[in-house]
Amino acid sequence: MARFSDKSWYDKLARFYLRHKKEAEFEQLTRDAVKSFQGSELEQYFYHVVYGSPALYLRLNQYAHERFPHNPVFVRNLLAAYQSPTNPDWAAWEALLRQHWFEETGLRNEFFEYLSRTGKLESELRRTAPERARCGQLGE
Repeated sequence: MARFSDKSWYDKLARFYLRHKKEAEFEQLTRDAVKSFQGSELEQYFYHVVYGSPALYLRLNQYAHERFPHNPVFVRNLLAAYQSPTNPDWAAWEALLRQHWFEETGLRNEFFEYLSRTGKLESELRRTAPERARCGQLGE
């Protein structure tokens, strides 16, 4: 891959690996892409080729999220993967949403809808009241 300056070769090779059911090679290629691509390039790569088994999709998005922890594409991909009917992980979903709810309006709405739906909103507000008060005092 080092011989090719055009990153579209990753897409082509990835599709070849997927077509021929070479999941381990595809995963390694994607890990290499995560290491070398910039955030927007990696978003495009994931958009074009990252699919396959739900477990593989989850692992690759976790790896991308580690490199780009505030990229909303990988956050949303992980949230969707954690809600997957084949491998639901509601604790991981909630933890990730708690980490990123303030970064986007959609995530904020999802977080507060979740808190309200599960009856956790009031306790969350009580728990964070001292912190919110300190923030208000700092602004004065």
